[in-house]
Amino acid sequence: MAVQFPRPVLADEYERCIALEEVFVTKVEDKACISSILKALKSSLPLPGLEHLKRVKSLDDGVSIVLCRSSDVTDINSFFREICEMWNIRVDGLGQPLVAMVPRHQCLTRQQFEDASKHWPVNYHENKHVARAISGELFDDVELKEMKQYMELAIAAANHCMTMKKDPVGAVVVDAHTHSVLAISCDHTCNHPLQTAVMVCVDLIAQSQGGGVYQLGVPFANAHLCSQLKDCISNQFSSTDQLAGCLLDRLLVTGENREPTTHKTAENQMPYCSNRKRKLHMQHDEKSSQPYLCTGYDLYITREPSIMCAMALVHSRIRRVFYRVVDPNRGALGSTCKLHVQHGLNHHFEVYVGGLCEADYIS
Repeated sequence: MAVQFPRPVLADEYERCIALEEVFVTKVEDKACISSILKALKSSLPLPGLEHLKRVKSLDDGVSIVLCRSSDVTDINSFFREICEMWNIRVDGLGQPLVAMVPRHQCLTRQQFEDASKHWPVNYHENKHVARAISGELFDDVELKEMKQYMELAIAAANHCMTMKKDPVGAVVVDAHTHSVLAISCDHTCNHPLQTAVMVCVDLIAQSQGGGVYQLGVPFANAHLCSQLKDCISNQFSSTDQLAGCLLDRLLVTGENREPTTHKTAENQMPYCSNRKRKLHMQHDEKSSQPYLCTGYDLYITREPSIMCAMALVHSRIRRVFYRVVDPNRGALGSTCKLHVQHGLNHHFEVYVGGLCEADYIS
């Protein structure tokens, strides 16, 4: 059965199986000695990298305590005698060192915790947000309905690409806090290799903030295509305020071949950006009133973005990305890599796939 909610695309650590590592343990029958032994272990035999382990495992007739990794010592019996002398503990008060298998990595999900606990007790602090995303409880019915509408707009834009014999990819940028559509675009790489749906969307947001590098031609030159998209928008949104923000980029309906330029678009050449964002730009100082590009915004796109587009989303500070279908050959948000969770990047964002459209979308 297909997943009926957006599935989070998490780092590989959230999906890995439990890996085990060898350690030496000893049995302690006299529970009065446990406290002093643990205190000595903490100071003299820490377990770097295994902090998620609980040092003690309860048994029916005592406890078992982790001494050290098996790779840390060559002669465990000699080592065992040395530490007993150092701690002033009677050797006959402890069991002989034995090898045990314990979880190597920290548990990040409830399933990992349950699997790891079968081998050895571990510490686990659940990330409530991730847990709700995995279980499908992160979005309520009202949110899902609205999110599906946004994805339908992206699909409508992609369908227009197909009528214009372009790569069928559509994208929508949304401010979820104000429930506003800020930009809608589709793929135009047939005009210029950098004019992907994502890149055009980001440029539209930049132009609404007084920046941007694309001059995108005469708005709405193709009245038939524009009318079709307006019908789709009208069917998806009943709110006139939302509809006012759903103005399309001019490339979507003109098909004009325009080169990138560093010349900023004039104020009267921005009708395809959100009216709300344009008014903010006109009324307030840009630095004090505007967010940085897509900060706090969500992207809905019909196909998984490539590495170039994913990096553009990193640089533009997108908040969340929802995509409809995977791109196994070029996708950078789950297929060929998971760029949004790469260590070392100065921004990370959430990614979700599927679950927002009942109809099949052909990539």
